[in-house]
Amino acid sequence: HDPTGFPGGCPPDIQEVLISRLSDWFDKEKIRHVLWLPDINATFLFEIYRQSCSLPRSKQKSQERFYEVLYKILVSSPIKKLSSNKLHNYQVKFFTLLLTTFQSLDSSDTSLGSFVLEMFQSVTTHWLSLDLKVREKIQLIILDESVNFLKGEPSSGADGVDNLLTPKLIDTLLHLWVDTETISRILWTKLQQAMHTHLFHRWRVVHSVERKIKQVTFLLMKNELYSFEFYNSMVDRVEKAEIKSGSSTTPDGQSYYKRLKKY
Repeated sequence: HDPTGFPGGCPPDIQEVLISRLSDWFDKEKIRHVLWLPDINATFLFEIYRQSCSLPRSKQKSQERFYEVLYKILVSSPIKKLSSNKLHNYQVKFFTLLLTTFQSLDSSDTSLGSFVLEMFQSVTTHWLSLDLKVREKIQLIILDESVNFLKGEPSSGADGVDNLLTPKLIDTLLHLWVDTETISRILWTKLQQAMHTHLFHRWRVVHSVERKIKQVTFLLMKNELYSFEFYNSMVDRVEKAEIKSGSSTTPDGQSYYKRLKKY
């Protein structure tokens, strides 16, 4: 038992009932704050949440609903009657426990792992509303879990849970650095060191990083350095002028600029 008296290994069927009832109550704005006060209630709720992260796959729908409801009341629409310090602590605890789901993933079905990573990606929608220290802790939480999950030797088969989730995990990790426009030199250094030291022995990690770099480079070129819309309109004007004059065609008779436009 933990300090709340809650059994350390509550049967999954009972957990499912608890999760269902709590999810219904959390959806009711008038009473949800009562469930978090006093502190012993919050401790009890987080123990239920902690155990829900290791439920068997047959209870996945209950897990996902519980995750979504907690995400809503702690991140997207936080409980107003909680103090800032408590809310910040609960947000960090929520994301820390959320990643413990990876410890019990089954390689036959990685959908729950993908669901968890999508929640991490969605937090960028509310990024600026989070406290700076909370944001940094969320980034470090997923960085540490990525290292723990992938630092060992890859599974021998392509269908190993680590191999299947590597692309999405790395995409999520980079998403939380690139898409949030992180400027902290310390955070970028930690990311670089973790990648170089623990993750680059996996070709799937290298491939995912390469793809992200290409995406960012393209976006920079498209939105910041050069206007492709302007380029295409220029090609159209030049092509019309060529057709009118009958000049500047390639040996097969096709406009040089029209050929370029394909690329």
